[in-house]
Amino acid sequence: MRIADFTLSEIERFKTRCNFTDSEMLCFERKAKDCTNIEIALELNVSESTVAVIMKRVRNKIMKEIDNSKVIKPEVKIPCEQCPCYPEVHTMKEWAEMPDKVSVKYKWYVYSDYRTDNDIDVPRFKFGDGKTLISRLPFCTAAITDNDVELWDEQIIKE
Repeated sequence: MRIADFTLSEIERFKTRCNFTDSEMLCFERKAKDCTNIEIALELNVSESTVAVIMKRVRNKIMKEIDNSKVIKPEVKIPCEQCPCYPEVHTMKEWAEMPDKVSVKYKWYVYSDYRTDNDIDVPRFKFGDGKTLISRLPFCTAAITDNDVELWDEQIIKE
């Protein structure tokens, strides 16, 4: 690797991110100007082998920075408003304060404050149809019975 072959932005990145010592920084800057080890040794009044040792540390730090920049950082996916894959969740108060909009087809709209029946919390959901305003969608209140589950399981097994 030739330091002089790096771009100016890469040189600046290495200067700020590699934590070079003073001697490493001097050697790095001289190598960025395409100086030889002998020229650097004469300028710093050290032996050529000392410059070689310093440059080995510089190259190790540069390689570590290059490797760290190659690490693929997981992209945090923020749910988009028009994506049915993510439910939209708000309290009753928040829903009331929001401007009404047409629902997204197949999207769940969740009311996070629950209704309580006989000391059992029952969440409230609406299911988007892509045509109706969210405020006008009916709540999904039908309970799923054991018979429903059994019927669906049987249909899946038949297929």
